[in-house]
Amino acid sequence: MISREVKAMASLRHPNVLTLMGITEKLEWNYVSGPALVTQFMENGSLAGLLQPECPRPWPLICRLLQELVLGMRYLHSQNPVLLHRDLKPSNVLLDPDLHAKLADFGLSTFLGGSQSGAGSGVSGGTPAYLAPELLADVNQKATMASDVYRLSYPLLPSPWTIPPAPSYDGAGRPSYSECFPFVSPTPTSAVNQTSLVEQAVCEGQVRPPLTELPQPGPETPGLEGLLELMQRCWSHEPKDRPSFQGELATKLAAGLGLNLSTEDFPRERSFAHLPPTLPSLQTANQTLRKPSTWYELKLVQKWMLQSSQ
Repeated sequence: MISREVKAMASLRHPNVLTLMGITEKLEWNYVSGPALVTQFMENGSLAGLLQPECPRPWPLICRLLQELVLGMRYLHSQNPVLLHRDLKPSNVLLDPDLHAKLADFGLSTFLGGSQSGAGSGVSGGTPAYLAPELLADVNQKATMASDVYRLSYPLLPSPWTIPPAPSYDGAGRPSYSECFPFVSPTPTSAVNQTSLVEQAVCEGQVRPPLTELPQPGPETPGLEGLLELMQRCWSHEPKDRPSFQGELATKLAAGLGLNLSTEDFPRERSFAHLPPTLPSLQTANQTLRKPSTWYELKLVQKWMLQSSQ
């Protein structure tokens, strides 16, 4: 697994992708000894911590994080060959000291066209709750750029999405879901049952996570309506109906959030090493975050994150 991750990360240089600095042959940690990656230290943990109910989340920060996720994934998909992340979720998005997003955990990543562990073995790879419907429906189906897009919205949901305990059926015999319960990490004895439930809900019922826990539309959340529409398009059942990181997703996200981006904000170069840590495409969100009231909220977020990680 570590050799796959090293191969995926070795040449990646982007402000929103965790940088691989080296490897150590033997690291002893919690009674486990073996090789390990050496990366930047992310003292604020991951988005999983930021999404805890007790943690404040200023709207400009949410906008900036989503924009950074798109830029990071756009970079991965611009590699030659294309690099698929395959496991985008809150715990795999780390936060630097200034709460900028860094894509991490490339243990399942593969280059498009290469072999993918899990294909043909009964396991599609990744967390079942976050898998695209085509991967849930067919364990032999290989991941694609579209299946990466499907995962984009999950890292910004305040809690794990929900799946129904059992469907009822309408007059045409189609499953209908009226209630849901939180998806939990499956135990060895329940993994198959939980995966089966997710597959039935996502593929047959076309159930998607509820968006009720996101901020409410209003003057304090400009662009929220467009963002919700974009999230739902990323969850389209058919891969061909989902936007791409290279074009429509980036431009529509920018327009929906009022970031006033131009095409120059999304360069086509293979390497982004020359760009400053704060990309021009994030200028509007960063300016908002520097306002006194929002800056104070941002400091509260940083304080909460540091305390929760200790």
